[in-house]
Amino acid sequence: MGIRLEIRPNEPIDKALKRFKKICDREGLNRELRRTAFYEKASECKKRKKREREKEIAKQARLANRGRIGKRR
Repeated sequence: MGIRLEIRPNEPIDKALKRFKKICDREGLNRELRRTAFYEKASECKKRKKREREKEIAKQARLANRGRIGKRR
């Protein structure tokens, strides 16, 4: 994974840094670094992955229901 940021002509450094941070957040880089900062037991890893799967399934169901509600009109 390589994050590239080209600084635009006459762009202030603080704006470029803000764009870089936003890109890192979108890529999930900060979350990954925090997660790998400490050892995670196998059982904790399984629980986390299960929670993430359940969260994704719930999100898909919400989006599917939202689509159905919009089509009734």
